[in-house]
Amino acid sequence: MQLRWTAHDDNLENRPISLSWQSSVDQTWQPIASELANTGRYDWIVPPGVAGQVALKLSVRDRGGHVVERLLGPIPVAAWKASVSTSPAGSVESGSPPRGPASAPAVAVATRPAEPVDPAVRHKAQERYKLGSWHLLRGQYALAAARFKEALDLDPGLLQARSDLAGTYYYMEDYERAAQLYLDVLERKPRDEVALRGAALAYGARKQYAEARDMLNRLLAVNAGDAESLLDLGDVLFRMGDRNGARRNWERAMTVDSSKDEIIRMARKRMDLWPANPENVASVAGGR
Repeated sequence: MQLRWTAHDDNLENRPISLSWQSSVDQTWQPIASELANTGRYDWIVPPGVAGQVALKLSVRDRGGHVVERLLGPIPVAAWKASVSTSPAGSVESGSPPRGPASAPAVAVATRPAEPVDPAVRHKAQERYKLGSWHLLRGQYALAAARFKEALDLDPGLLQARSDLAGTYYYMEDYERAAQLYLDVLERKPRDEVALRGAALAYGARKQYAEARDMLNRLLAVNAGDAESLLDLGDVLFRMGDRNGARRNWERAMTVDSSKDEIIRMARKRMDLWPANPENVASVAGGR
């Protein structure tokens, strides 16, 4: 059962979330998980044999020790089972990998083909998107994600909301979802530089270096003078064991745009640390 919530406060603890459940059979609150980070998501493996109706409780604690609780339900367990058996094929949250038949149902992010949207609905979608952007700028990622999803439910063709939702997932370190959402954007807008860079970063964070390399090459085909992408491509190639290829891109990053002082400094540091390797032996790169 995929649980989703939004919680925001300027003084939350680092891990302020606790989740629990109660069955109508014994009326006792049972813990699901405690001291969770405020990511807005938790995948709960429902204990076997649960029957009747189940209530869920979200508890949020701030640094002063104050706790706010919110309840959902009771919900008949049969309703959950019905939602699993009637879910359409492919109805998984955008960014999730293909799942086997034993997988739990997931919340869908709209990915259907763009259709004409009523102007009033489009306006509402834009308002949801603007609110999501407001939360994103303040680091309230769970709230931002919720608003971007609402915007996409109203207007699936709102690519900026899809791109910013991908970025929000990236900040939440959910790199798999981030990559898939960026790919959704690129299906509609293949030369989108933000989506190309975002996908490259998400793949790199997952150590899928071949995919990150391909995205960076696509980005450089759109903008050959992007010094940061050249630096990143050098880093990816280095992690793939191609030190000489890495140096070629670092060198290009130093010369393609003389205004990029910080990029030039980082590229020069890499060139000094890792000289040419005639045998092109794989090495392990450090961070920036």
